[in-house]
Amino acid sequence: LTGVVQMIAGQLRLGKFIRLVPQPVMMGFVNGLALVIGSAQLQAFKGIGSEALFPMIGLVALTMALIYAVPRYVTKKLPAPLVAIVAVTTLVRTAAIDTKTI
Repeated sequence: LTGVVQMIAGQLRLGKFIRLVPQPVMMGFVNGLALVIGSAQLQAFKGIGSEALFPMIGLVALTMALIYAVPRYVTKKLPAPLVAIVAVTTLVRTAAIDTKTI
């Protein structure tokens, strides 16, 4: 639903109104959102035994490394988080890595 709203807003050229919001307000909103998402992700790690925790930490580290490396060394035309998610998901499925929620 959010994607549909964004597409409609883009077609109606409503992006120009974001300039009316001060940058400190936007930064606060984005940082608050990051904290909410991060804390929700930490809840997913609760209850994972140590035998499953280490592969998950490795997959998280690989995802973060890809997000960092793709725009610098590969291409800026593709969104790095999307490339990282597709790559790590493909790795987990092809290598049959036992994960809790991928």
